[in-house]
Amino acid sequence: MKKILLISFLLFNSSFGFAQPNDVNIREFIASFNQHFFSLEPGSTLPSVPKFTFTLIIIPVKKNFVVDTLYLSDNAPKWQKDEVRGMLKRVKLFKISQYAKQKKFTGKIVFPFIFKTEKLNKNVELSEIYESLNNLFIENGSILRGNVLLQAPIIVTEAEVWWN
Repeated sequence: MKKILLISFLLFNSSFGFAQPNDVNIREFIASFNQHFFSLEPGSTLPSVPKFTFTLIIIPVKKNFVVDTLYLSDNAPKWQKDEVRGMLKRVKLFKISQYAKQKKFTGKIVFPFIFKTEKLNKNVELSEIYESLNNLFIENGSILRGNVLLQAPIIVTEAEVWWN
């Protein structure tokens, strides 16, 4: 019931739109994100990760369509937040800036983000999915609000990470 109220509150306190997934700037940003997410240095070891996480990638677009950061919603595990902070200089944020300028959009561009540690989507417990939804729409301790443009989800599996 809490989640229904949260989603209802979010919908009434924000303006949402859905972007077309065929935009070249969005595709290039996603390819860049996938290329750099979870790219471990030689000699590093895999962190102990859950089988399934579902969070949001939030990209603030400032006035003049400036994009200089991205972050994950509060429900993301610490290791994912650390990974995103470490890849900021390598991911093509300028593509999101170009997209925002084309659309004349300021606000937050949001990508649902799913990470699976299994190649196939089997044996994922429903409890893991529900648990990952806690604080999904919370950013920095506050509910996600404002002008929000939802994008198509980005899905990464462990197999894709290691074999890209």
